[in-house]
Amino acid sequence: MQAPYPGNEAKRMEALRETGLLDTPPEYELDSVVRLASVICETPIALLTLVDEERQWFKANLGLEATDSHRDYAFCAHTILHPEMFIVEDASRDPRFADNPLVTGDPNIRFYAGVPLDVGEGLRVGTLCVIDRLPRALSASQREALQLLGQQASKHIKSRREQHALRQTIALNQLVESELRADRGLFHAFMDHSPFIALMKDASGKTVYYNQRCAECFQVDRQTALGKYDEELWPAEVAAQNRAADREVLSQWRTVITDEVWGMGGEGKPTEWRNYRFPFRDSEGREYVAAFLVDVTLDKEAEKKIRQYRDGMEEVNKQLRRLASTDGLTGLRNRRAFDSTLQQEYEVARRYGHPLSLLVIDIDHFKHFNDSFGHEEGDRVLRRVAGAMESTFRGADFVARYGGEEFSVILPNTVRVSAVESAERLRATIAGLAEEREPITVSIGVACLQGQGWTTAELLKQADSALYRAKREGRDRICVG
Repeated sequence: MQAPYPGNEAKRMEALRETGLLDTPPEYELDSVVRLASVICETPIALLTLVDEERQWFKANLGLEATDSHRDYAFCAHTILHPEMFIVEDASRDPRFADNPLVTGDPNIRFYAGVPLDVGEGLRVGTLCVIDRLPRALSASQREALQLLGQQASKHIKSRREQHALRQTIALNQLVESELRADRGLFHAFMDHSPFIALMKDASGKTVYYNQRCAECFQVDRQTALGKYDEELWPAEVAAQNRAADREVLSQWRTVITDEVWGMGGEGKPTEWRNYRFPFRDSEGREYVAAFLVDVTLDKEAEKKIRQYRDGMEEVNKQLRRLASTDGLTGLRNRRAFDSTLQQEYEVARRYGHPLSLLVIDIDHFKHFNDSFGHEEGDRVLRRVAGAMESTFRGADFVARYGGEEFSVILPNTVRVSAVESAERLRATIAGLAEEREPITVSIGVACLQGQGWTTAELLKQADSALYRAKREGRDRICVG
């Protein structure tokens, strides 16, 4: 089924063009967002698409050889119709997409989840989406992470739109200034109608040029200002500051740029100005000081938004790093975090000669428990065991869910005897959990790197071997590798 065009299509396309992103080379920041979406959602394909009049173009692409596809059968054309995440768990069974060429042919889409990229005012210019060739669903934590990544990408594109507009304005100003240099008469006409404040003084401080914007801002007309000194026009303190600044420019013969706040702009907010004060000589060698003041209130607001965007990006990245390393069911660290931490602690132990112990824990008869009482009860048991582990070990110890009903604990700077004692405390704590349906027990394998030349893989293998021995010998016990 072809998606209809949004009601704000004309404005949406205008916003898309204002981003300046269509048909541009890849960008590391957006490529990183796509890679992270693929890792977190565990999909082979992830895209950041921009939807124009006839196509969806892939600004960032992981997993597809194509660079775009036609808008008529694009899943993303449906996503931009709504502010929320759009999910299709099995496209082959969805009447909207069952006969879609992207489903019946390459890339054989079955699962799709897309977050619309909103650059403000409901203008959704594209999507961040993940795709799989098999039917599936996202977990709650994966949905949250994909939503956060979509927000991050939206902020980046919105910032690019603002920056692109600012660059166009600057380019236009530069063109105008070039034209003015070619025609002095045009320059004077422009300056009298310019939104910029411009004035010039000779070396003695007498005003020799004063444009219309000066008259409007300072409420002193040009006829009054020309030929006058600062002391005749402004309060003594202001006049002294101006004269000191002019002398600095002339004595050092350099441009001095200062930011100033005075006057009230729209909405009753103070106006921020950038003052370019610079020296020059006329054709006869006489020296002058010119001041050119530009209203930079909007620029300052844009800079503030960019800072806020960067701060927001950092907060989003923190949340994403937490989600990427946390097991969604138990709240413990996950396998990816365990592998990374084990390698780090191994390198520290080998460098300084410290002992390093490892526990591998398996819940006894967990499959039987799941089959008998259901996965919901099994999940509850996993959470209880995880809570017992968190309360048993030190803050320096690293507790992780290794997979399924298996857990691991890294014990830095811990000798074998202490590791066995810790394992026994954990075994006893779990055995003492009050469980109505049937008792919970665990088998634990212990291995210690202390004087051996084991690799991390060998250390883990020793702990696994000890765990399997504990299970063979009757479970609810500890064995040391």
